[in-house]
Amino acid sequence: MPLINRPSTLVISLTAMRVSPPSRLFHVDLINSIAVNGTMAPQASVPSTPPTEPKKRKPRSVRNSPMAWSKDELDRLKYFYSDGRNPTIRSILSFFPGRSRPAIACQLPKITELIPRKRWSPQENARLLELHDAGVTTLEMLKDLPGRTQEAIAVHLRGLLSDSGRIIGKRMVSASVLGEEKGQDSDYSSAQSHGAIITSAGLKKPMIYWTEEEDDILKGLVQKAKDRNPDRWSHELALMLSDPVERQGLAMTRTHHTCLARLNRLQTQPFVLNSGNTWTADEDHLLMKSVYSQLGIRMNSISNPSIPNHEENGIDERSQVLEDLNGSLKKLGEKESWPKLNADQLKTVDWHRVALDHGTRQAESCQRRFDSHFKLQKGKRWTADEVEKLKDGLKQYGRDWAKVAAVVDTKTASQVASKYLNDAYSATKRKK
Repeated sequence: MPLINRPSTLVISLTAMRVSPPSRLFHVDLINSIAVNGTMAPQASVPSTPPTEPKKRKPRSVRNSPMAWSKDELDRLKYFYSDGRNPTIRSILSFFPGRSRPAIACQLPKITELIPRKRWSPQENARLLELHDAGVTTLEMLKDLPGRTQEAIAVHLRGLLSDSGRIIGKRMVSASVLGEEKGQDSDYSSAQSHGAIITSAGLKKPMIYWTEEEDDILKGLVQKAKDRNPDRWSHELALMLSDPVERQGLAMTRTHHTCLARLNRLQTQPFVLNSGNTWTADEDHLLMKSVYSQLGIRMNSISNPSIPNHEENGIDERSQVLEDLNGSLKKLGEKESWPKLNADQLKTVDWHRVALDHGTRQAESCQRRFDSHFKLQKGKRWTADEVEKLKDGLKQYGRDWAKVAAVVDTKTASQVASKYLNDAYSATKRKK
């Protein structure tokens, strides 16, 4: 019996033959084929949308190609390098968003008269080293090296000095330091003899000595600072060192701290910084004397406990003044032996100048010592006067311990809070 174009006939025939029913998708395709073509050959389902060809991947060089420079960007770049101007790329980078420093450097030879990237000639190398030895800055070298940027000059100069052994790590060493003027070779031995440290990575952190010209310039700056502001000449010196015109002739590594340290070494009696934690009586006296002299307060009531530092006839003279020393130390710690100071007065103290007058301590160490040992009576019993001031401060400011401590004036905020809490706890315990 021939198959007719009826779906029911196909289902009955398949059932009579005891054939396992095909999948639903095959069944639907077969019925559609019979209804359309009159045959049992299933046709492939036609997709709803025609297939699209896969996108071809662009070459890497095309995908990463930089965006073309616009006319506005080129005009802006020409403006920065016109009329003799020659700024560094770092200084104009913010005016070209999305552009890197190498991208800007590649455009410079196209729009300016700058020399494209190429090897430096031997004449340029010799001239560059000659200008460096003469103390000419990289900005001033632009006149003698036309076509080179200040950044290119600085980078190439560092490479030349590194190859010649006159630069170690990231710090430059002059020819006189490495002994080249005396005909010595710039090797590890000569560099090490001038303060360089030999490590597994080579020579690092050489000692850069002060020259006589720099010493004279520093002395002149100190004298000028004292003339401008005698009371705070160290602060005035810091302002002068931040001015390129004032500090002309000094190396860039000469900071305010290094200048003060060098000034200490230029004194008639050089000192050695005391790295220990114990303060001697002489150091305490010098500290107090320097602070009170800045504030215009006389200290005739405190005597200097002199400590001999030598032996005579095999007997240490320190043992002979031990009793006097203990008495002097006790007197130094007494509040009645030195005038009272407040926080406003201490704000005007120049601790760098104190360290300079002191001679054996840093500014931070002097300030900590004075705050902990002389300004406040830490660790001592509360007097009746201090307790009354504490009560007055609590009435005025409540539990604002900083303001209460300012009223007491001789205790810290933590000491004031501890005193209040301990007294309150004791009173509560007594009531129970």
